[in-house]
Amino acid sequence: MIYIASEDEISETIIRTLLKESGYKFTIQNSFREGGNGYLKNNLEKFCNLAKRSPVLLLTDLDTNPCPIYLKQKWLGKIKPPENLLFRVAVKEIEAWLIADHDAIQKLLGKNITKLPADADKIDNPKKFLIDLAKKSNRLVRDGFVQEKNAIASQGIAYNEILCKFVEKEWSPKRAAWNSESLRRTYKRIKELADYTEN
Repeated sequence: MIYIASEDEISETIIRTLLKESGYKFTIQNSFREGGNGYLKNNLEKFCNLAKRSPVLLLTDLDTNPCPIYLKQKWLGKIKPPENLLFRVAVKEIEAWLIADHDAIQKLLGKNITKLPADADKIDNPKKFLIDLAKKSNRLVRDGFVQEKNAIASQGIAYNEILCKFVEKEWSPKRAAWNSESLRRTYKRIKELADYTEN
């Protein structure tokens, strides 16, 4: 049994896929997603207390923070995280983990998308990078990803829907892990958690 906490719908879908594809039997007891990293940060102590009873996987974006260690220290302060808390940070945004699966991204956006970085964690703005790629894609993806003129949101109205379906049907965390160290580390921690809870 495990609880999951994430910033948004895409991140939650990625967590569910990660746990499913890990090869370990995790039953998701409940998911926490109220919108943005502010909710996660403000409730971190509650997640730590919950993790004393059952594993909790919390996933947030690095964004403009210099490194995951800095972000964790800033959020935790004097809180000592329990062993069962998997506090994971996507570098620099969760979209980098999606871009890291080159085969799946090319299938989604088209074979003409060839300039994909070998290290997705080094992309400065993964979300913008992905949307810019979508501008060269087919009309369905392009219209779904790219914001309408004068729109407030930074992405198109079908952005979340398209990417969630993409994660569920096409994205392979095992392939993506080759091109993202932060994703590889998350995989490792999931294995460590499975071994810890089974002993």
